[in-house]
Amino acid sequence: MDPEKPEGDSYVYREAYRNRDIFIVIGYGEIVTRRNEGDRPLNPCATPRFLLEQPTHHESMVEIDGRTAKSWIDRSNQTEFTTARICFPPDDRDVVLIVGAEYKDDRAFEIAQQIFTSIRFQENR
Repeated sequence: MDPEKPEGDSYVYREAYRNRDIFIVIGYGEIVTRRNEGDRPLNPCATPRFLLEQPTHHESMVEIDGRTAKSWIDRSNQTEFTTARICFPPDDRDVVLIVGAEYKDDRAFEIAQQIFTSIRFQENR
């Protein structure tokens, strides 16, 4: 895969990669958990309301390397691409990991799933 510049802004460090079948964005880092003292904590794994209302959207909780993550797939743009994302919520240090993929066919979906399930965490020393 070739490195690609991630689009848009982000609260976390991001890298992106692309080949002819799949586009992957990896976001990792410490997030701001509150905008102001009285605010509810920000949740980078929260699903936007408009997606929850779409029949093309499916999400579930999955276990990868001993940690629980939210996984979702959205097929609203299926004629062009499908979007999948996995999000590990912030840990006790407010560090989040989000991996997203855009792909065009079932073969690329299998690659995205392999990438998601290959994630491994190292203990801090």
